[in-house]
Amino acid sequence: MVGAAPGITAEQEATVNADIEKMVKSESWQKALADKGWADTYLAGDAFKEQLKKDVASTETILKEIGLVK
Repeated sequence: MVGAAPGITAEQEATVNADIEKMVKSESWQKALADKGWADTYLAGDAFKEQLKKDVASTETILKEIGLVK
């Protein structure tokens, strides 16, 4: 996961997203995935934001259930 500071401009976000998109489509990244047996779970833009929301909610639920978060 790549993160950025809150409050970056739309232009800055677009630049970061474009750089990551270029990287994940590169031959060297695809080779690294294959060589290491890694799953390609890359999500871009809104799909990533939605998945992150789900992951945070799920983690929060678990932490509440085990008493680490009220």
